[in-house]
Amino acid sequence: MTQQKMNIKKLGQAATVALALISVSTVSACSSAQEADPTPSPTTSETTPSASPTPTEAATPTQSSEPSPTSDEGGGTDDGTAPAPTGPGNLCTADQLEASLGEGDGGGAGHSYPTLILTNTGDTACETRGYPGVSFVVNGDGTQLGAAAEQDSSGAAVTQLTVAPGEAVYSQLDVVNAQNYDEDECDPQAADGFRIYPPGEKASIFVKADQFTGCANDSVELLKVQPLQPAA
Repeated sequence: MTQQKMNIKKLGQAATVALALISVSTVSACSSAQEADPTPSPTTSETTPSASPTPTEAATPTQSSEPSPTSDEGGGTDDGTAPAPTGPGNLCTADQLEASLGEGDGGGAGHSYPTLILTNTGDTACETRGYPGVSFVVNGDGTQLGAAAEQDSSGAAVTQLTVAPGEAVYSQLDVVNAQNYDEDECDPQAADGFRIYPPGEKASIFVKADQFTGCANDSVELLKVQPLQPAA
C-alpha cells in the first residue's frame, strides 16, 4: 500500500513537470513568432507637389519724354532788353553797332513804319538773332516813355545773322500815332528818340528821333518791332 502511494505521487509529479514544460514551450513559440514576423502598419507618406510659380510679367519701361526745347528768338522785355541770340560766333554788342532810322514804308491810317538799322562799325564779324528791344525815351536823360515795343511775328521770320564789318541789319518798326488816343488816356509827351537794345545786350544805343510823340500811360502800346533781317 505504501509502495502504491509512492508510485502515484511520482506519477503526479511527472505530470506536473510535463505540463510545466508544455506551457514554457508554448510561451517561447509565441514569443519567437512575434519576433520573427513583425507586421508593422505601413505609414503612407503622401507628397503634395508644389505648384509652379506664376511667372512675373516684365514691367514695360516708361518712356521719358524729352523735354520740349525753348525757342530763343530774342525779343524785348518790359524794359526793352532782349535775350541773347543762339549760335556760334561773337555777339553783336552795343559797342560795335551804330543805330539809325530809315524812312521805311512811309505811313498811313494813324501809323508810321520807319526801319531801325544797326550797322557793324567794329573790326570783326558778329552774330545776332531775333528782336531788338525798343522804347521811347524822354526828358533828355534816357527816361523810358510809355511801354516798350511789342514783338510782331506777323512779318519776317527769326533768322541767325552774321554781320560783317561795315554791313548792316534792320528791323521794321510800327509806330502808332499818339493822336489816335484820347489825351486823358494817353498822356502824350514829345519823345527825344528811341533807346535800342541789340538782342542779348543790356547796354543800349540812343537814336535821336524827336518827331515822335509817346504816351506816358504804359497801358497804351504804341510800338511794335519785327525780327532783325539782313539789309539789302
